[in-house]
Amino acid sequence: MNFLRTDDLLPCRQPVVDALQDVLGLENRHGVLVFGERGMGKSYLLRTLERSAPSGGRRRYVIRATHALRAVPYGALGELLGGVPGPDLLDPIQMLRAVRQRLRSSDGGQAGEVLVDDAQFLDEESAHVLTQLVVTGAIRVVAFADYSLSESSGLYSFANEGYLERLHLEPLPAASMGAVAESALGEAPLGGRAVHHLQQATGGNPMLLNAVLGHTASGRARPVDTAGWNPASTKHPVAGPMADLVASILAPMPEPQRKALDLLALGGAVATADVERLTSAGTVRTLVSQRLAVTHPSESRYLTLRHGLYGEVIRATLPLGRQALLRDELGGSAHALPPYGCHRIRHVEWAVDTGLQVEAGTLLDAARVATHTGHLEASERFIRAIPAGHRFEADIERARLLAVRGHVVAAAQLVTGLDAVDDERARIAVVLQCSAKRLAGEAPSDLLALLDSSMPSLRGAATSTDGDESMVRAQLLRAQLLLDQGNAAAAEVLTDNYQELSPELRAVALALRGQALGMQGRAVEAEQCTQAALDAATADPYALIHILGDVLAQHILVLAHAGRADQALARLEQAESGTVPFGAADALRGIVLIRQGHFSDGMQSLVPALARLRSTDPQLLLPYALGTASWGAAVLGRTNQAWSLIDEFRKLKPRGSVELGVLGRAFADAAASLCPRPTEPPASLDALMAEVHPAGLRACEKDILVLAVLLGRDEAADLLARLTTDMHGDEALILGSFARAVGAGDGIELGEISDRAAAFGLPLIAVDAAGRARALQQSDFRASSGARSVSRRLGKYSAPFVGTRFEVPGGARSVNDLTRSEAAVARLIATGESNKGIAESLFVSVRTVEGHLHRIYVKLGINGRLELVQELQDQEQALRASGTASR
Repeated sequence: MNFLRTDDLLPCRQPVVDALQDVLGLENRHGVLVFGERGMGKSYLLRTLERSAPSGGRRRYVIRATHALRAVPYGALGELLGGVPGPDLLDPIQMLRAVRQRLRSSDGGQAGEVLVDDAQFLDEESAHVLTQLVVTGAIRVVAFADYSLSESSGLYSFANEGYLERLHLEPLPAASMGAVAESALGEAPLGGRAVHHLQQATGGNPMLLNAVLGHTASGRARPVDTAGWNPASTKHPVAGPMADLVASILAPMPEPQRKALDLLALGGAVATADVERLTSAGTVRTLVSQRLAVTHPSESRYLTLRHGLYGEVIRATLPLGRQALLRDELGGSAHALPPYGCHRIRHVEWAVDTGLQVEAGTLLDAARVATHTGHLEASERFIRAIPAGHRFEADIERARLLAVRGHVVAAAQLVTGLDAVDDERARIAVVLQCSAKRLAGEAPSDLLALLDSSMPSLRGAATSTDGDESMVRAQLLRAQLLLDQGNAAAAEVLTDNYQELSPELRAVALALRGQALGMQGRAVEAEQCTQAALDAATADPYALIHILGDVLAQHILVLAHAGRADQALARLEQAESGTVPFGAADALRGIVLIRQGHFSDGMQSLVPALARLRSTDPQLLLPYALGTASWGAAVLGRTNQAWSLIDEFRKLKPRGSVELGVLGRAFADAAASLCPRPTEPPASLDALMAEVHPAGLRACEKDILVLAVLLGRDEAADLLARLTTDMHGDEALILGSFARAVGAGDGIELGEISDRAAAFGLPLIAVDAAGRARALQQSDFRASSGARSVSRRLGKYSAPFVGTRFEVPGGARSVNDLTRSEAAVARLIATGESNKGIAESLFVSVRTVEGHLHRIYVKLGINGRLELVQELQDQEQALRASGTASR
């Protein structure tokens, strides 16, 4: 464990230190007033400034105001008043004159520098002395205060009048929080959702982040998987130092403010009008000004806590009697529940905890939403509170909860024993039973037999609104099982009549139809269908949250399998920034990145996500994820990791879509061929190609053939060229042109295709095409002017693959690849020197300079001096950008 102190969390504050020092060095500035809530690093900044050398040789003084000294006139100014005669302290004018004389004599006539910590605790007399010293130019001041600093304070007024700069300390950014947490916990990179949880709990406050990480390090809230870890989960009740820290912050608050915070903690979000009614409008203004409460980001009528950690501690320590009293004051059972986006689940919990009667429909709906938003303990409590007369519905929600927790066998057993009192409930029970058994890994053929035996009229019928909703659900499940078998054409037929369905069933039908079309290589129609499904599901995300993950995953996969990786990644980013969590985001991001050729970034996202998929995998992505991860590891040269993943994939029981299973196997076999093991025969993709071709799984076949070509199986290019003629989408056009150029040995066409592939987002195809183009022109490499552009193109596209199995020898050309003499000539060219001038500067002949220039042009793939100057400028700019990013 490498746990960090709070000071270690603040490297991002160094720019603030630099800015403060710059202001102190300016002649036309009197200082800075720095605002920040408690724990934002004000004391750290003061200590850093205190340790640094004062600007201009000035003397530096430190004033540490405290709440206890506030009642003592001039109590905080001990360091400035030292040596002032006692009688002068009784006369403010004499005292000020004496202080100025002391500063002038000790600082050689220069203005001293005064650092003030906790300026909000300065007594009026001390604040007056400081402001007068600032006005007269005797000192420059950097004062740190929280948001309780009175607007009537002299320092506050000086900032308003422009004497002092005003600076607000902003929360730690998400990237810094993630990096700090990873370092402190010694874990693999945190997933986006885990960082989101940290932001919600701490609000970017370094002190609170330190407390959460300390709580985690103590073993109370150890992350099971870093992809979706929630450090403030109710599974791990807050206790010890973390609770003490928050209690120490909240204890001094006046009763109205504490009451308002209690309301917000219990409700998550409460209507601002209700908080004002139970406290006062002034109390709300104070909490907002002190940055303890904020307007809810999605609903301006509601108020919420800025730091989720405060709410966790308050809920854990607030007596049940006070919770009930506050709920009663708010309105009891008659109080209208807020929307789900404004913490409706928290309000329902509050009602259940305090013994209020909650309608069964409200509990059932809240349980469904809580299950799919990660509030699993809340869901379980809601299910237990559902009245006995709604046992069938309660068991359905309990089965959903078990499945989300990864207990799919138990979920299947539960729905198998459901007590159905009519035909509709019997059909619902069968559908749920098959769905749960599908998650448990039962064969699609067995589940289709169960479905057909339970509902004989279902077989062969298209999706229709003629039957009741339970029949439509059964028909859509049948379509899913056919897709699992690879029968995309039949599934397409079953999902044809979706226009008149309910929003939920229409979204499911469109998603399944998109999957069927995508498997057949009809990428444009597939994307249209899954996008329409996603639009339907997100129109009211909480109403359809139980299907949103499946619909979103299918849309991402359709985009990725059509080569539209950038669009898939953008949609994932949009999903993660939304209010509804998506547990498979990190796994899908890793899959998309590795497919695209961004292997390091992809593995960084995918490997931590595998732990989550092993425990709960509602989209049945694990086989695909394991195969893709093994391919990424093999390309990066991580042989042991690759084989560990390959072995895990091979032991895994088939589950879910045959399309994803075949792709996982293709990537695992490709990984095995990159790093063969002496104990087994070389891996081959031939068997897979023979398996998928008769089934008409064109998208799968396309990916397998691309892998074969990338691995040097040029005979696969002809098959790829023929296949893509029957496929839709821009990726198919590029791959078809690539395959035909490979077969024809057309170096010029391959060069052009590499540019098109790179622009579309197919970097592996780009570098492969550029490498083949160079190989075809190798015999005439020095003489051909076109070869220079080929070399330049290859250097550009191969750079990301340096150090991987796809590194192109001699491909990544840059100024760093030049010899010392060539680099010296290049630098002088950039200054505008002629060949003769360069020869004189380097004490060589003009002919030697010309020879160096020729080799430079060939290495860099350029055609003249202007291009060389531009190349040097581009690489210098890239170097500066890289240095800035690393800082």
